Amino acid sequence: MKVLIFGGTGAMGTPLVKYLVDTGNSVFVTSRKARQSSGNIHYITGNAHDFEFVKKLVCEQRFNAIVDFMVYTTKEFKQRADMLLKATDHYLFLSSSRVYADSDSPITENSPRLLDVSKDSEYLQTDEYALAKARQENILFASTNKNWT
Repeated sequence: MKVLIFGGTGAMGTPLVKYLVDTGNSVFVTSRKARQSSGNIHYITGNAHDFEFVKKLVCEQRFNAIVDFMVYTTKEFKQRADMLLKATDHYLFLSSSRVYADSDSPITENSPRLLDVSKDSEYLQTDEYALAKARQENILFASTNKNWT
C-alpha cells in the first residue's frame, strides 16, 4: 500500500512509519525539516498546515491511505476535509479521548462529548483542542464520503 502520513515524525507517527514499512508498505511522510528518505520511507519537505502544499501533494499522487496526526483549527480542517477524503481510499483521523465529558464509567465512543454537554457558553465559543477535535468529528460525520475512520 501507498500511505501518506501527516505528522509522521512525532511520538506516535515514528513507530507507525516503522511498522508500516516493516509490513511491506511504501510510506510518504511530510516533514517541515528536510530528512533523508531511505528504502520505502519517503520524506516530503513541507508544512502540513499549508493548504496549498497539501493540495498539490494529494492532487499529484493517489494514496491508498492517509493517516493524519495533525492538530488543526476547526477552520483549517473544514477547508481540507473533503479534499483529503477524495484523495484517498481511506482517511484515518486521529481524534482524542479529551472530546468526551467527565464520566465515572469507562468511556466509549457512545459516551457524551464535552461539546454536546457543556453549559459553559464562553468555553463553547473557543476552539480549544477538545472542542476542535469534536467539531472536526462532526465535519466527518456530516460528509457524504464515508471512507474514514
